[in-house]
Amino acid sequence: QRLAKIASWEAVPETGSISWSEEIYRIFGVGENLLSFGDLLRYVHPRDRDKLLDADRALRSGLTPVSCEHRILRPNAGIGFVRTVFDAIRDDQGKLVRTVGVAQDITDEVNHREAIRENEDRLKNAERIAHIGNWRWAVHEKRVFWSEEMLRIFGVNAGSIQRYDQLEDFVVSEDRERVRRWLSAGVAGTQSDPCEFQIARPDGAL
Repeated sequence: QRLAKIASWEAVPETGSISWSEEIYRIFGVGENLLSFGDLLRYVHPRDRDKLLDADRALRSGLTPVSCEHRILRPNAGIGFVRTVFDAIRDDQGKLVRTVGVAQDITDEVNHREAIRENEDRLKNAERIAHIGNWRWAVHEKRVFWSEEMLRIFGVNAGSIQRYDQLEDFVVSEDRERVRRWLSAGVAGTQSDPCEFQIARPDGAL
């Protein structure tokens, strides 16, 4: 649990008793005993507490397993992020006799996702300001990607781009053969020089 940053717990709804593994205290950054679900909620971000309460209600109503991601307030380490999963154990009559769950510290994962998103936003803004688009072709997957600025330059939407060589379709007739040779050489790895050409957008603008 320490290596995977995953804590576990088990609760008996009838008595209200609950037991936590040691890892829960490291994840939440607390040293005191958490004697109840309410004790745990005190360390959950106020805006995310309803997520856990809704998950608990869904569990008791028969929906299992239930999971959610939420923020926590660590006393000495600021805001963290946790993925919590609840499950229920019932007797032969369907009565809820025990709830079990895990809480995984995903702070590093969330921060990494946020850093990637920020980098993508910075790239998009740089492309928009400089009017420079980029495209990628996944050869083996036969999949092509055009950046948002690339789509703006050509006046199309992402759904209309299906082939790597579709760029040729927008090139005016007098430039098309030259661009076709340039693209072919680039795909073959024998072309690195830039190429200037004129395009006709779907709305007729050149």
